[in-house]
Amino acid sequence: MFRNYIKTAWKVFRRKKLFSLISLYGITAPMVFIIILFSVITHLTQNEKPMSQGDRMVYLDNIRWMYIDENGERTRSMGNWPSYQFIKKNLKPLKSPEMVVSAVSGEASDIYVYRNNQRFDFTIKYTDPEFWQVCDHEFLLGRPFNEQEFEEGQKYAVIDKPTADFHFADEDPIGQMIDVYNESFRVIGVVKEVDVTKHRIAANIYTPLTTNDRFKTKSIFSGGCSALMLLDDRSDFDELNDQIQLIAENYDVSDIDYVNKLEIDVPETSLSQEIDTLLWQMFSYSTGTFGTDHYQLIAILIAFLLFIVLPTINIININLNRISERNSEIGIRKSFGARSGTLVVQFITETVFFTVIGSLLAIIIAWICLFLINESGIVAGAVFSINLKALAYTFVTVLFFGFLSGAYPAWKMSRQSIVHSLNS
Repeated sequence: MFRNYIKTAWKVFRRKKLFSLISLYGITAPMVFIIILFSVITHLTQNEKPMSQGDRMVYLDNIRWMYIDENGERTRSMGNWPSYQFIKKNLKPLKSPEMVVSAVSGEASDIYVYRNNQRFDFTIKYTDPEFWQVCDHEFLLGRPFNEQEFEEGQKYAVIDKPTADFHFADEDPIGQMIDVYNESFRVIGVVKEVDVTKHRIAANIYTPLTTNDRFKTKSIFSGGCSALMLLDDRSDFDELNDQIQLIAENYDVSDIDYVNKLEIDVPETSLSQEIDTLLWQMFSYSTGTFGTDHYQLIAILIAFLLFIVLPTINIININLNRISERNSEIGIRKSFGARSGTLVVQFITETVFFTVIGSLLAIIIAWICLFLINESGIVAGAVFSINLKALAYTFVTVLFFGFLSGAYPAWKMSRQSIVHSLNS
C-alpha cells in the first residue's frame, strides 16, 4: 500500500514541476538551517580533545563583592574574574571532592604581528602546570612547562601548529624564540590548534602565569583568571558547590572598604551560557548573561520557532492547494469506499515523501555551507561536520515537519462530502 502511495506521490511531483519545485524549496531552505544549527550545537556539546573530559569540568568565571546594609539590602555590588591568588589560596587546597584545579587567564590577549604591510592576529593565554592535566592537548612536538619552571617564572611558551608554521615555516620550532609583547619566550612545545568554540582554553600561545606581573598581585579586585575544576566524578558537583559556598561565607572581608559579603556562583555549564560567551568571544561584544529571565535564550527560541513555524504554515497552504486540485480523485475514491483515514494516511505519506526529498537536498547544501564556513576560518580552528547526532535530530525534525505540514490539509480534504468533491 505504502509503495503505491510513494508511486502516486512521484507522479504528482512530476505532473506540475514548477509547483513541486516551489514546494521543495519551501522544505529545503529551513532544513538547511536546521541541519547547520544541529551541527553547531553538537559540536559545542561534544567532548573531544583538548576537552575530552569536559563532562566533568566545572568553571568559576565570576565572583561578586557586595555591601549589605543594616536593613539587609544590597547597596553596592561589583563582579570580577577571580584572581590567581584567590584560586591558589582557596580552591587549589580543597581536598574534597577529589579534583584538579587550574587557573587560566579569563580572556585571550591579542598579539599583533606585522609582516609585508599586513597585520596578523594571535592570541595568548597565561596558565599553570595543572592546565595540562585538566586539558588533554595533543602535543605534536615538545612538552608543556612543569611546576618548577612555573614557580621560577621561566619564559617558556607552548604554541599551536599555525603559529609555529607562521613564525618558523619548515624549521624546528623547539628551542626557538618568539616575541610576546616585546619579550622573548623560548618555545618548548607545539600543540594542535584549538578552535574558538572552546573559548575558555583557546589560544595560539600558552605561557606561565608567573611570567606576567598582573597575575602576581594579591589584590582581590585584580582578577583576570578563570578556574577550571576537573572533578573525579560529575556527581561531586553539589559537594564542590557546598565547599565553595563555605569559602564565600567565611571569607575575611573586614579590611576591605565598602564590602562585607562575598558571593560566588558556580553554575553547571549550560548550552545557553556557552553560546552567549562564544558570541562575545567571536564578535567582541557582550550579548548579556542568561539570567533569571533568560531574555536572550527566549529570543533565540522565538527566532528558531519562527524559522520552523512560518515555513510550515507556508507548506500547509501549498499542500492544501495541491490536494484541493485532486478533489475529483478524492470524490471518486470515496465513492468506491475509501475511508477518510485511508486518504489522510495517503496524503501525509506524500507530504513526508516530499519532505524527505527536500531534506536530502538540504543535507547536500548544508554540507557545502559547513565546508565553506570551515574553509573561511570565520570560526577560527573549528571544523563543523554533519555528524550522526545532528542527522538523528534532523531526521526527527523532518518527520515532525512533514507530518505537521501534511496532517491538516489531508484531514480537511478527506472530510469533504463525495458530492462536493466531484462537483469541485
